[in-house]
Amino acid sequence: MNSPCRLRRAGDTGVAMSEYLRFEGSGSALSADAQRDNLVGDDGRRIGLAARRGAQARVADGRFGWEYNIPIPFTNYSFRSQAGTSGTYDGVGAAAGGHAYYDRSDGRFHLGALLDVEVILGVGIDGDLSFGRRPTSR
Repeated sequence: MNSPCRLRRAGDTGVAMSEYLRFEGSGSALSADAQRDNLVGDDGRRIGLAARRGAQARVADGRFGWEYNIPIPFTNYSFRSQAGTSGTYDGVGAAAGGHAYYDRSDGRFHLGALLDVEVILGVGIDGDLSFGRRPTSR
């Protein structure tokens, strides 16, 4: 469950360098959110384990991320690596989590984690490795 409260969204952008590589960035001002995600077993969409907790409030934040897809020749499958880093100004809060599950909606196995710590200036990192059907949308 994600409960964002964003007063003004500065913008999101993404640039596909090729069918294999994509960069993306986003930013916002005056934002706050709380996250909670629990998964043990099957929730109808995902099968596996996931846990995430966080509560954050900030004056300004931004995130830069990338995605790299490695197709498996002669199949409709791929490996995908996604990662990002974020920074905040004048914020307070923290978020942490991890996951290992199969997602029925995208037909992929996922393994990943995130850590975000904010005290006036903040920094966060997140990542996800997945294997499954080649992505058809972003």
